Amino acid sequence: MAGGTPLDVYLGRGPRPEHERAVAGGDSGEGPDADGVGTLAPDPALATERGDSGGLAQGSDGRDTACYPCAAGFHSECDLIWTDRDLFTRTGCCDGGRSALEASFDAVWGPIEALDADEGDGVPDRPAAYFDGFTGRKALTDYVDPISSGRKEAARKFPIEKGQKCEWAWLAAAGGGVAPITGCPGYPAEDIHHGPDKNTLRNVVGNVHRICTYCHNRWHGANDPHYGERPPADQPFVPVDGEWVEHDPVTKASDEEVFAEEMRRRNESRRHGNLD
Repeated sequence: MAGGTPLDVYLGRGPRPEHERAVAGGDSGEGPDADGVGTLAPDPALATERGDSGGLAQGSDGRDTACYPCAAGFHSECDLIWTDRDLFTRTGCCDGGRSALEASFDAVWGPIEALDADEGDGVPDRPAAYFDGFTGRKALTDYVDPISSGRKEAARKFPIEKGQKCEWAWLAAAGGGVAPITGCPGYPAEDIHHGPDKNTLRNVVGNVHRICTYCHNRWHGANDPHYGERPPADQPFVPVDGEWVEHDPVTKASDEEVFAEEMRRRNESRRHGNLD
Protein backbone atom coordinates (compact mmCIF):
# COMPACT_ATOMS: atom_id res chain seq x y z
CA MET A 1 0.00 0.00 0.00
CA ALA A 2 1.51 3.31 -1.06
CA GLY A 3 2.64 5.46 1.82
CA GLY A 4 2.79 2.57 4.33
CA THR A 5 0.24 1.15 6.74
CA PRO A 6 -1.99 3.21 9.02
CA LEU A 7 0.47 2.38 11.79
CA ASP A 8 3.29 3.88 9.73
CA VAL A 9 1.23 7.02 9.38
CA TYR A 10 0.52 7.15 13.12
CA LEU A 11 4.21 6.85 13.90
CA GLY A 12 5.09 9.52 11.37
CA ARG A 13 6.98 7.19 9.07
CA GLY A 14 5.47 8.28 5.77
CA PRO A 15 2.61 9.99 3.90
CA ARG A 16 -0.95 8.80 4.21
CA PRO A 17 -2.29 6.33 1.66
CA GLU A 18 -4.41 7.70 -1.19
CA HIS A 19 -7.68 6.34 0.19
CA GLU A 20 -7.16 8.15 3.52
CA ARG A 21 -6.49 11.61 2.10
CA ALA A 22 -10.18 12.38 1.77
CA VAL A 23 -10.58 12.44 5.54
CA ALA A 24 -7.42 14.43 6.21
CA GLY A 25 -9.24 17.60 7.17
CA GLY A 26 -12.46 16.78 9.00
CA ASP A 27 -11.66 13.39 10.48
CA SER A 28 -8.23 13.98 11.91
CA GLY A 29 -8.76 17.50 13.22
CA GLU A 30 -5.98 18.84 11.00
CA GLY A 31 -5.87 20.12 7.47
CA PRO A 32 -3.68 18.75 4.72
CA ASP A 33 0.00 19.58 4.57
CA ALA A 34 1.52 21.67 1.83
CA ASP A 35 1.75 18.63 -0.42
CA GLY A 36 -1.92 17.83 0.11
CA VAL A 37 -1.24 14.87 2.36
CA GLY A 38 -2.90 15.15 5.76
CA THR A 39 -1.44 14.13 9.09
CA LEU A 40 -3.22 11.64 11.29
CA ALA A 41 -3.11 13.17 14.76
CA PRO A 42 -5.15 12.56 17.93
CA ASP A 43 -7.94 14.98 18.71
CA PRO A 44 -7.41 16.06 22.36
CA ALA A 45 -11.09 16.86 22.87
CA LEU A 46 -12.18 13.45 21.66
CA ALA A 47 -9.43 11.76 23.65
CA THR A 48 -10.60 13.54 26.81
CA GLU A 49 -14.23 12.66 26.15
CA ARG A 50 -13.32 9.06 25.51
CA GLY A 51 -11.14 8.94 28.65
CA ASP A 52 -8.16 7.31 26.99
CA SER A 53 -4.49 8.20 27.31
CA GLY A 54 -3.65 8.60 23.64
CA GLY A 55 -4.22 6.87 20.34
CA LEU A 56 -6.10 8.01 17.27
CA ALA A 57 -9.11 10.31 17.36
CA GLN A 58 -10.94 8.31 14.72
CA GLY A 59 -9.71 4.91 15.85
CA SER A 60 -13.18 3.55 16.52
CA ASP A 61 -13.97 3.35 12.83
CA GLY A 62 -11.26 0.71 12.51
CA ARG A 63 -9.84 0.13 9.06
CA ASP A 64 -8.49 3.52 8.02
CA THR A 65 -7.04 4.66 11.32
CA ALA A 66 -6.04 1.59 13.32
CA CYS A 67 -3.97 -1.54 12.84
CA TYR A 68 -5.93 -4.67 11.96
CA PRO A 69 -5.91 -6.25 15.47
CA CYS A 70 -7.28 -3.01 16.98
CA ALA A 71 -9.84 -2.68 14.18
CA ALA A 72 -11.04 -6.15 15.17
CA GLY A 73 -11.21 -5.16 18.83
CA PHE A 74 -8.07 -6.99 19.99
CA HIS A 75 -6.30 -3.98 21.50
CA SER A 76 -3.93 -6.15 23.54
CA GLU A 77 -2.46 -7.36 20.23
CA CYS A 78 -1.86 -3.90 18.77
CA ASP A 79 0.98 -3.65 16.27
CA LEU A 80 2.59 -1.04 18.51
CA ILE A 81 3.54 -3.82 20.93
CA TRP A 82 6.04 -5.05 18.36
CA THR A 83 7.02 -1.81 16.64
CA ASP A 84 7.19 0.61 19.57
CA ARG A 85 6.66 -1.02 22.93
CA ASP A 86 7.49 2.14 24.86
CA LEU A 87 4.85 4.15 23.00
CA PHE A 88 2.30 1.39 23.60
CA THR A 89 3.11 1.34 27.32
CA ARG A 90 2.72 5.08 27.68
CA THR A 91 -0.19 5.88 25.38
CA GLY A 92 -2.04 2.63 24.88
CA CYS A 93 -2.78 1.02 21.54
CA CYS A 94 -3.03 2.92 18.26
CA ASP A 95 -6.83 2.90 18.64
CA GLY A 96 -6.79 4.64 22.02
CA GLY A 97 -7.35 1.52 24.10
CA ARG A 98 -5.17 -0.28 26.60
CA SER A 99 -4.33 -3.95 26.93
CA ALA A 100 -5.68 -5.92 29.85
CA LEU A 101 -2.11 -6.47 31.06
CA GLU A 102 -1.34 -2.76 31.07
CA ALA A 103 -4.63 -1.93 32.76
CA SER A 104 -4.09 -4.48 35.52
CA PHE A 105 -0.51 -3.24 35.97
CA ASP A 106 -1.74 0.33 36.43
CA ALA A 107 -4.33 -0.82 38.95
CA VAL A 108 -1.60 -2.41 41.07
CA TRP A 109 1.28 0.02 40.61
CA GLY A 110 -0.51 3.35 40.25
CA PRO A 111 -1.15 5.78 37.39
CA ILE A 112 1.32 5.79 34.51
CA GLU A 113 1.82 9.55 34.91
CA ALA A 114 3.87 8.85 38.02
CA LEU A 115 6.62 7.53 35.78
CA ASP A 116 7.01 10.93 34.14
CA ALA A 117 7.25 12.98 37.31
CA ASP A 118 10.66 14.50 37.96
CA GLU A 119 12.27 17.48 39.56
CA GLY A 120 13.42 19.08 36.35
CA ASP A 121 16.46 16.88 35.81
CA GLY A 122 14.71 14.66 33.29
CA VAL A 123 14.97 11.62 35.57
CA PRO A 124 11.65 10.14 36.76
CA ASP A 125 11.25 10.21 40.52
CA ARG A 126 10.85 6.86 42.28
CA PRO A 127 10.03 5.96 45.85
CA ALA A 128 13.10 5.05 47.89
CA ALA A 129 14.03 1.36 48.15
CA TYR A 130 16.82 -0.60 49.81
CA PHE A 131 18.08 -1.72 46.38
CA ASP A 132 18.92 0.01 43.11
CA GLY A 133 16.61 -0.31 40.12
CA PHE A 134 13.23 -0.21 41.85
CA THR A 135 10.55 0.61 39.27
CA GLY A 136 7.47 0.71 41.49
CA ARG A 137 5.34 3.82 41.82
CA LYS A 138 4.78 3.80 45.56
CA ALA A 139 6.71 2.88 48.67
CA LEU A 140 7.52 -0.78 49.24
CA THR A 141 5.38 -0.83 52.39
CA ASP A 142 2.32 0.62 50.64
CA TYR A 143 1.37 -2.54 48.74
CA VAL A 144 -1.54 -4.46 50.19
CA ASP A 145 -0.20 -7.72 48.76
CA PRO A 146 3.50 -7.11 48.04
CA ILE A 147 4.23 -10.74 47.14
CA SER A 148 1.57 -10.86 44.43
CA SER A 149 2.34 -7.33 43.23
CA GLY A 150 6.02 -8.16 42.89
CA ARG A 151 5.33 -11.33 40.94
CA LYS A 152 3.10 -9.44 38.52
CA GLU A 153 5.81 -6.88 37.92
CA ALA A 154 8.39 -9.65 37.45
CA ALA A 155 6.22 -11.28 34.80
CA ARG A 156 5.92 -7.94 33.02
CA LYS A 157 9.61 -7.04 33.19
CA PHE A 158 11.03 -10.52 32.65
CA PRO A 159 8.57 -12.45 30.47
CA ILE A 160 9.44 -15.99 29.47
CA GLU A 161 9.75 -15.96 25.70
CA LYS A 162 8.55 -18.79 23.52
CA GLY A 163 11.30 -21.39 23.18
CA GLN A 164 13.48 -19.81 25.89
CA LYS A 165 15.72 -22.22 27.75
CA CYS A 166 16.59 -22.19 31.44
CA GLU A 167 18.91 -19.29 32.30
CA TRP A 168 20.78 -21.52 34.75
CA ALA A 169 21.68 -24.13 32.15
CA TRP A 170 25.33 -25.29 32.47
CA LEU A 171 26.11 -22.92 35.37
CA ALA A 172 28.38 -24.08 38.21
CA ALA A 173 26.84 -22.00 41.03
CA ALA A 174 23.35 -21.02 39.95
CA GLY A 175 20.91 -19.04 42.06
CA GLY A 176 23.24 -17.97 44.83
CA GLY A 177 22.12 -18.39 48.41
CA VAL A 178 23.76 -20.69 50.95
CA ALA A 179 23.78 -23.65 48.56
CA PRO A 180 24.00 -22.63 44.88
CA ILE A 181 23.16 -25.47 42.52
CA THR A 182 24.62 -26.93 39.34
CA GLY A 183 22.48 -25.89 36.39
CA CYS A 184 20.54 -28.22 34.14
CA PRO A 185 21.60 -29.27 30.60
CA GLY A 186 19.18 -26.80 29.03
CA TYR A 187 15.56 -27.54 29.85
CA PRO A 188 12.79 -25.10 28.82
CA ALA A 189 12.28 -22.07 31.08
CA GLU A 190 8.93 -22.34 32.84
CA ASP A 191 9.22 -20.48 36.15
CA ILE A 192 10.14 -16.95 37.23
CA HIS A 193 12.28 -17.15 40.36
CA HIS A 194 13.42 -14.48 42.85
CA GLY A 195 16.68 -15.03 44.66
CA PRO A 196 18.85 -15.03 46.57
CA ASP A 197 16.76 -12.10 47.86
CA LYS A 198 13.30 -13.64 47.87
CA ASN A 199 11.56 -10.27 48.21
CA THR A 200 9.42 -10.36 45.07
CA LEU A 201 9.47 -6.57 44.77
CA ARG A 202 13.19 -6.69 43.99
CA ASN A 203 12.73 -7.14 40.26
CA VAL A 204 16.20 -6.38 38.98
CA VAL A 205 18.70 -8.21 36.81
CA GLY A 206 20.57 -10.76 38.91
CA ASN A 207 17.68 -11.35 41.31
CA VAL A 208 15.00 -12.48 38.84
CA HIS A 209 15.63 -15.66 36.88
CA ARG A 210 13.69 -17.47 34.15
CA ILE A 211 14.45 -21.09 34.86
CA CYS A 212 13.21 -24.65 34.40
CA THR A 213 11.08 -26.42 36.98
CA TYR A 214 13.90 -28.86 37.84
CA CYS A 215 16.37 -26.10 38.74
CA HIS A 216 13.66 -24.18 40.56
CA ASN A 217 12.67 -27.07 42.78
CA ARG A 218 16.29 -28.10 43.47
CA TRP A 219 17.29 -24.59 44.51
CA HIS A 220 14.36 -24.19 46.90
CA GLY A 221 14.95 -27.64 48.35
CA ALA A 222 18.58 -26.81 49.06
CA ASN A 223 18.12 -23.23 50.24
CA ASP A 224 14.71 -22.72 51.83
CA PRO A 225 15.80 -24.26 55.17
CA HIS A 226 18.28 -21.37 55.55
CA TYR A 227 15.58 -18.67 55.38
CA GLY A 228 13.58 -17.43 58.34
CA GLU A 229 10.21 -15.71 58.40
CA ARG A 230 9.46 -13.32 55.55
CA PRO A 231 10.31 -9.76 56.69
CA PRO A 232 8.37 -6.58 55.82
CA ALA A 233 8.38 -5.62 52.14
CA ASP A 234 10.92 -2.84 52.61
CA GLN A 235 13.60 -5.27 53.84
CA PRO A 236 15.59 -7.94 52.00
CA PHE A 237 14.47 -11.55 52.39
CA VAL A 238 17.84 -13.30 52.50
CA PRO A 239 19.20 -16.33 54.38
CA VAL A 240 19.59 -16.00 58.14
CA ASP A 241 21.41 -19.30 58.61
CA GLY A 242 24.89 -19.59 57.11
CA GLU A 243 26.92 -17.50 54.70
CA TRP A 244 25.31 -16.83 51.35
CA VAL A 245 26.44 -15.56 47.95
CA GLU A 246 24.90 -13.79 44.98
CA HIS A 247 23.95 -15.64 41.80
CA ASP A 248 26.92 -16.36 39.52
CA PRO A 249 25.81 -16.09 35.87
CA VAL A 250 29.31 -16.53 34.45
CA THR A 251 31.10 -19.58 35.84
CA LYS A 252 30.26 -22.70 33.84
CA ALA A 253 30.13 -26.27 35.11
CA SER A 254 31.87 -29.04 33.23
CA ASP A 255 29.88 -31.52 31.20
CA GLU A 256 30.68 -34.19 33.78
CA GLU A 257 29.34 -32.05 36.64
CA VAL A 258 26.10 -31.24 34.83
CA PHE A 259 25.45 -34.84 33.78
CA ALA A 260 26.38 -36.17 37.23
CA GLU A 261 23.85 -33.83 38.83
CA GLU A 262 21.28 -34.82 36.25
CA MET A 263 21.86 -38.51 36.96
CA ARG A 264 21.56 -37.87 40.71
CA ARG A 265 18.27 -36.06 40.17
CA ARG A 266 16.89 -38.82 37.96
CA ASN A 267 17.90 -41.55 40.41
CA GLU A 268 16.21 -39.66 43.23
CA SER A 269 13.05 -39.25 41.15
CA ARG A 270 13.17 -42.91 40.26
CA ARG A 271 13.34 -43.90 43.95
CA HIS A 272 10.25 -41.81 44.63
CA GLY A 273 8.42 -43.24 41.61
CA ASN A 274 8.28 -39.88 39.87
CA LEU A 275 10.27 -40.80 36.78
CA ASP A 276 8.32 -42.04 33.77
